[in-house]
Amino acid sequence: VLAIKSAATPGEAGTNIMGEPIPARPGKDTPIVKGQGVEIINEGTVAVATLDGQPLIKDKSIHVLQIFEHLGDVDFSSGNLDFVGSIIIRGGVKNGFTVTAEGDVEVYDIVEGGNIKAGGSVQVKKGIQGRGKGNVEAEGDIVTKYIENCNVICNKSIYSEAIMHSNVTAKQNIIVAGKKGLLVGGICCAGEAIRAKTIGSSLATNTVIEVGVTPKLRKEYNETKHQLKEIESNLEKTKKALLLLKKLESQSESFSNDKQIMLLKVSNTHQQLEQMLDNIKQKKIAMDKMISEYKNGKLEAINNIYPGVSITIGRSILNITDELKMITLMEEAGEIKIAPYNPTK
Repeated sequence: VLAIKSAATPGEAGTNIMGEPIPARPGKDTPIVKGQGVEIINEGTVAVATLDGQPLIKDKSIHVLQIFEHLGDVDFSSGNLDFVGSIIIRGGVKNGFTVTAEGDVEVYDIVEGGNIKAGGSVQVKKGIQGRGKGNVEAEGDIVTKYIENCNVICNKSIYSEAIMHSNVTAKQNIIVAGKKGLLVGGICCAGEAIRAKTIGSSLATNTVIEVGVTPKLRKEYNETKHQLKEIESNLEKTKKALLLLKKLESQSESFSNDKQIMLLKVSNTHQQLEQMLDNIKQKKIAMDKMISEYKNGKLEAINNIYPGVSITIGRSILNITDELKMITLMEEAGEIKIAPYNPTK
């Protein structure tokens, strides 16, 4: 319920300071005027919202808008923002503050160490300065002037003029264009393609590029490899302990009950680890097959790729040791192939 209308009253007569009567003027019946997202019920006496959003009176009409407009910075004066629709912020998002929206988020100033989580797209007109702890997540595209020292996750594509020393992940593409077109430092992962004018720097800044596999699959694949290595290490330790206990059992007539219990426990652990190892190997084989089926990944450098850049396309890895210019990198037959950059493709 947004508004309840009270019936007009006839009014009460009064007197002025001279004691003369003042006749009552009857109240006027004023209808409730509905706007966007509003319905009038109970014979025109109650206005109710028909959708989630921000209630607003404009031009004598009651509206519910799915866009919330914040006129200043998101800081101590406003606190965090959490809205069911889209949010427009006329200022910036300050250090430590969070903006959460089920729709889009548009920020006119800098996201300066702040956090954004959007169910739609994110647009930051002046740039994202994460200070090493800021996070920006979007189900749609992310468009911004620059990204620096920030963690960025996008379920579609990222468009920026510069990405510096950040962990950036996009399910589709990462396009670094505009005047600078610089991608340097950190880790950039894209499911389909990455394009930039300059990748890395003349100082051989460590820059990791991963493309051609969805970031979610690549993350899961890396975790699986880590688990496999960990299980193999634990299995080797239990195998040594098992051999030692069995040797003691065969050499000693007085093999204690405690050691017998320990032998049983180690034996059970060894069997469990063997089963886990088999399961994780099967999982890795399935993921290897999935990764090998990705064929569309590519990296495009309009100007330069510098030494210090590590490139993974699918399962193939290439470490850049010499400066390359105007090239496209793709995976073919299990290897990364270098071709001239073609702006028409």
